[in-house]
Amino acid sequence: MGTARSRHGEARESPGPKPGATLHTLHTVRRFIAAALLIPTLAVLAPVIALAAPPTASQLPAAPRLAVPRADRAERPVRHLLPPPPAPPAPAITAAASSSSTPPAATSRPVRHRTATAAASTRAPRPPRPRHAETTVEPQLPPLDAGAAAAVIAFARAQLGKPYVYAAAGPGGYDCSGLVLAAYRTIGVRLPHKASAFFRVGRAVPVSQIQPGDILVMEGGGHAAIALGGGWMIHAPHAGDHVRVARIYQTPNAVRRLIG
Repeated sequence: MGTARSRHGEARESPGPKPGATLHTLHTVRRFIAAALLIPTLAVLAPVIALAAPPTASQLPAAPRLAVPRADRAERPVRHLLPPPPAPPAPAITAAASSSSTPPAATSRPVRHRTATAAASTRAPRPPRPRHAETTVEPQLPPLDAGAAAAVIAFARAQLGKPYVYAAAGPGGYDCSGLVLAAYRTIGVRLPHKASAFFRVGRAVPVSQIQPGDILVMEGGGHAAIALGGGWMIHAPHAGDHVRVARIYQTPNAVRRLIG
């Protein structure tokens, strides 16, 4: 360091180089030297590093796809690939086997239970109501006492030839129950207009004791007539027919008596 004088003539010491600045300069020079040496070194080592690095996923060859069966499909049995095996031939029955006292075991068959529908289908059908021919000869009927029964039968006879009309109770036409209730209405007896309801009117009488004027309930409650006695009756048969006298063609389901 030297001595310098100011403009006023005073002597002062001149500053020298700072140690920190020198150090910083040395570090900068070292960095440049190291960078200059590293660049050629990396240029030499780059091919070696590229060969030593593992290949990426895009550089690997595509692996072949293997068909792996599903577990549920693998366990599923294969059907209809082979024809069914032929049935074994039936064993020949020898004379000794046929003469044996032990009968062969019967082939088991499934038991079929009859349902209500099957039972109903096998039930005997209801016999159709016969279409009686026109009665030309008056049947021989027992004599009637003057009274209510005679009035009922007299009214029914007066309706002979009138057409069958469903749900009608006169005066132009009748159905089976309409004829019965109209005849009994003449003696002051009120009856329902339904043949099956006649099961509950009057009192029950055995078939062997039928008398003129009794109500005959037939065909399971589907038809009704008035007894004339001697196996005859008067009724309105069905559509297309008319009030007529006919034989009692089936055993009545019930005989109901309201008179006597």
